[in-house]
Amino acid sequence: HDAQLQVEGLELALPPDEKPNSLFVQASLLSHVQKTPTGAPKWDHTIHFVVGDVSTDKINITVFKENSFSPNVSLGKFDLSIQKLLKTGGPGPWNKRLILTDTNSGMVNVCIMLRYHGNR
Repeated sequence: HDAQLQVEGLELALPPDEKPNSLFVQASLLSHVQKTPTGAPKWDHTIHFVVGDVSTDKINITVFKENSFSPNVSLGKFDLSIQKLLKTGGPGPWNKRLILTDTNSGMVNVCIMLRYHGNR
């Protein structure tokens, strides 16, 4: 299986003087990590992962504010279970609005598609 994601951030917890043009999403599955280009909170970027075990694999999605001279700041995260997605029926696509954790506010809209290769 492989998974494809497209992500959009909503109501992210930015400081009042911050502009959303320095944001990016980092997504990981096991040791495979990808990130979107830095920009506004609608990232027109597809992220691909190879899913090894649909019963245990989770995609971790974190929204960051990029800082030039200090560590990047996490604006929230979400763990997405492949098994729970499949229980909702078929390979997708699914459009999910996910509430971010470890933050005061923020959500992401995620479009997810699973593709099967070979025998299922």
